[in-house]
Amino acid sequence: MSPIKILLCAANPEVKSLQLSAEQREIEERVERAERLIQKEEPQRRLCGFDFAMLGSTRSRDLLRLLQLHRPQVLHLSGHGTKSGALLLESSIPTAEDDRPRTLVGKSILCDLVREFSRELRLVFLNTCYSVADAHSLSQYVDCVIAIDGTIEDPVALTLAATFYEQCALGCSVARAFRLAQTESSLLMGSPSASQIPQLLVRTGVDAESLYLSASTQPTAVLDAHLTVVETRKLMAQRIPFDPSLQAFLLSYYPSIARQCGSDMQRTVKLNLLFTVERDMRRLCERIEAFCTACPDEQT
Repeated sequence: MSPIKILLCAANPEVKSLQLSAEQREIEERVERAERLIQKEEPQRRLCGFDFAMLGSTRSRDLLRLLQLHRPQVLHLSGHGTKSGALLLESSIPTAEDDRPRTLVGKSILCDLVREFSRELRLVFLNTCYSVADAHSLSQYVDCVIAIDGTIEDPVALTLAATFYEQCALGCSVARAFRLAQTESSLLMGSPSASQIPQLLVRTGVDAESLYLSASTQPTAVLDAHLTVVETRKLMAQRIPFDPSLQAFLLSYYPSIARQCGSDMQRTVKLNLLFTVERDMRRLCERIEAFCTACPDEQT
């Protein structure tokens, strides 16, 4: 199994200093430590690991290039955010009112970008102030979005991110890793209210308790519970009995695939196309069940 690709992008066009390089380093070191611990305790356990791609001083044009180049499952953005939810990134063109070059990436632009890469992306982590304003829109296109409701201090942001990825590497689900990261942030600040600043938003029909960034790091019992491809195909044949229903399913959960499926394409070809982009059988079955529950009149 291929490593889970995590794209870590940082930008600091403001005067205020941020520990962005330290955050990236801390994330990578904690994940490596977690993987070494697992291999020591369970040498028979096969890990696919995390593959990090990192960039500092990120410009708006870099995001598109890096997403195309790396095709990550996780996009992590660190830096400054405005009260409107826009991201502050570096710019090659100085602004008239500020000697320090910067550019604003608004909510709609970020949504358009994430939507184009929603085929690969499973999680977007916006570790910037006021980013929860973006999260609601982004959660339409990816399984989970982690964002900040209000402002967050630099040490807390670093701890939140590093703890989250560390716990994911140790085999926790996205939901549990997020809760543990919230707790660690509260301990650092000495205030229970600090845990309410980070927010986890989940796409409709997705269970974050059953969602893992890396299937190979899940406990054996969970892996054994996953359905095989054959079983999943059988379920799809039972729960999505005719082509209009299948097309509606693709439009709901895989719009990019739906656009590739012409009206004259055979149903089996559409199903095979779907299986080429969705490797997580459990997640696929959950989406099938969610779709059929929402559309009972289309079942035969």
